[in-house]
Amino acid sequence: MNAILLQIFDTPTPLMDVNMARVLERYFGKRKLADIRYDPYLQELAYQVVNHNSSKKINWGILDFAASICKARKPLCEKCFLSNTCKFYKEH
Repeated sequence: MNAILLQIFDTPTPLMDVNMARVLERYFGKRKLADIRYDPYLQELAYQVVNHNSSKKINWGILDFAASICKARKPLCEKCFLSNTCKFYKEH
């Protein structure tokens, strides 16, 4: 549903999947519930991040960033431009 709202109706909504959740959690902090679909902290955070005129670009940028830098296994923190302010990087 969010993809339809974003792509067709140009409504700023997050394309939340495990990759976006991983980036948001690593940077801002852990979610409260196991299921990302029902976690109010993670859902609200995602909406705040993409609530912008360039919502499509932000969504796709986060997903590309998750695939290329903030990978599930072996994240490339040393190449990340966000590492100075990232909670995950500071803890690891």
